[in-house]
Amino acid sequence: MKRGMKFLKKETEQYSEVIELIAVMSSIMKSWRQLMTSKLEETHMKPIHLKILEAVEEHGNIPLSAIAEDSYVTSAWVTNAVNEMTRLGYVKKMKGENDRRTVRLKLTEKGREALEKGRSTLIDELSELLQVLSGQERRELKKLLEKLEGAYR
Repeated sequence: MKRGMKFLKKETEQYSEVIELIAVMSSIMKSWRQLMTSKLEETHMKPIHLKILEAVEEHGNIPLSAIAEDSYVTSAWVTNAVNEMTRLGYVKKMKGENDRRTVRLKLTEKGREALEKGRSTLIDELSELLQVLSGQERRELKKLLEKLEGAYR
């Protein structure tokens, strides 16, 4: 399946379905962001902090530009978040080996603890949310989401 869809006429049933899906997905994403922001604030973290900590843990000394690209945010936003995280003691900044202008990050012990708390919060909240679905519905949801994800590859 290609990313683009043929133009749908407004009066078709398929157009209405697409609009309804966009509204539902947007509402779920907005509610999830608000919930995670609220829950992570209890641990002095923001969602972008969790994303950065995960990227540093997974890739090691990763350049900030790569984190920004992977997170779909600007380098300036990542830089501000990293500055906050440095002040909180979650990461250490290091200059690049070959290019001193490049900043790389290293996870601190406090950062590892924050990452575990953030992941735990994420898992707890998602588990609670998914309780409204039966086991079969959760498996079907996973299957459908993977199918949609595959459409973008």
